[in-house]
Amino acid sequence: FYLVPAPGAFALLGLGGLAATRRRR
Repeated sequence: FYLVPAPGAFALLGLGGLAATRRRR
């Protein structure tokens, strides 16, 4: 849950954060 889904988790977090920030802004 740290080394295996690293790219997946990061992508999900990044996409979610970016989408939330862009939508909020």
